[in-house]
Parts: sequence; C-alpha cells; structure tokens
Amino acid sequence: MGRSGSGKGRLLLALRRHGPAGVAGVPCLLLGPENWPPEDEKSMAELCDIARTYIVRRQHHASLLLWCGGNELQGALDGGKKGVGRPVPKDHPLMVRWARLVAEEDPGRRFLESSSSGPRFVAAETDFGKGLHWDIHGPWDAKGDLGDWRRYWENEDALFRSETGCPSASPADIIREFKGNLPELPGTVDNPLWRRASWWIQWPDFVAEHKREPRDLEEFGRLEPGASEASLGFRGSHLPREVPPVRRDDSMDGP
Repeated sequence: MGRSGSGKGRLLLALRRHGPAGVAGVPCLLLGPENWPPEDEKSMAELCDIARTYIVRRQHHASLLLWCGGNELQGALDGGKKGVGRPVPKDHPLMVRWARLVAEEDPGRRFLESSSSGPRFVAAETDFGKGLHWDIHGPWDAKGDLGDWRRYWENEDALFRSETGCPSASPADIIREFKGNLPELPGTVDNPLWRRASWWIQWPDFVAEHKREPRDLEEFGRLEPGASEASLGFRGSHLPREVPPVRRDDSMDGP
C-alpha cells in the first residue's frame, strides 16, 4: 500500500495499471521536530480548501482506497503535542474537519487521520502482547546483532504494518552519473553529496561492523549493513501473517 500526494496522478495511474490500492494523503505531512497538525483557524481553513481540490481532482481513480490526513502526524505518548509515539487522534480539530469534508465530497471512501493510525506509531518490543499495535510504521534499520533483529520479527504482534523498509545506497554508477562536481566519498554528513537525511546514512554502521572504511562505492553497496539479505529476509518471512483474514459477508455478494 502506498501513499500519494496530489502531484499529477502518476502514482495512482501506476497503481491502477498494476493492481495495488493506494492511499491519497491530503497536504499535511511529517513536519520534522513538531509533527502535530496546526490548530489555528487560518491554517485549518486553508488546508481544508486545499484538501477539497485534492478530492475533486483525484477521487475518480479506481485504485484510490481511502484518504489520509498525512504521513506520521503524531504527538508524545503522554498526550503532549511535541514528540513522537502517539498518532494524531480523531478529535483533533483539523482531522474532524477533514473527516467531514471527505464524508461530503467522497462518501464512499474512508478517512484515516494519519499513517500510521495507531494506537501507537511504532511497535516497541517492550509493548508486544499489549494490543497496542494495530497499524504501525517501522522498523527501518537492523541495528546491532542480527539475532536481536530475528527475535523482534519472530515475536512482533502488529496487525498491519503500513510502512517499513531498509536503507540502502544507490548503485555506484548512478551516484557517479548524478554527483556533479561533488566527491563521491566519504558517504558521511561531512560530504554535501550525502548530507540529506542523516538517519539513512549507513557509512558509520559499515565502519562499526568492519572496523574500517569502505574501499570504494562498490564495496559499500555490496556490504552495506542495512541492505543485507539477512535483515530483509527476517522481515519478509513474517509479513504474510500480518494480513488479517477476510470475513465473508453474504450481504455484500453481487449479482
């Protein structure tokens, strides 16, 4: 399942062509240190106007499954508006307005306040078995011993994991083609070529694991910790059981 902004509809067209359903997000995305949506009247009114244009332009796509308030909108677990861990609730004033807007403009589709929708943002291993992980994001990185990674996936209890992944560098030839006049190495935040999102840079992990720096881009790509087949394999082997069973309802049968 993917999430799409308005754009030019290219993602939704691709989904229609290849089969999967998509979630269209109205324009309120992860905001960085403060992920709580605005509550002032001016901002909410403008966002409702923008969201209405999204719905009018995109609601005809056959692969559009539902509407979503945005990516990773959340606050602290203690209910605070700063922090992470608790997805924005249904009674947030902007979410109330957006839910009403979707009901008016596209009543055949659901509205989710955020992805993930919770009740927790991520699935912490210490909270397994507590019924808190309905729709969650992550994890994105196999940190530390792969035995810990395997244990996590063997014991995790999420009903649905709407985002997960694993960081990996682009192939060496692509990096060289588009790097311009910037040096290709080192792959650290000290190099402007790599200084984009520090949490996805695997160079320090490579050094910690191999006790040296990569010899070249090709070696980094082959041995990059986050791209290892083992880390992805543990994750993939447990995904099928996260799909909830479909309950048959004869009242929904077609002619």
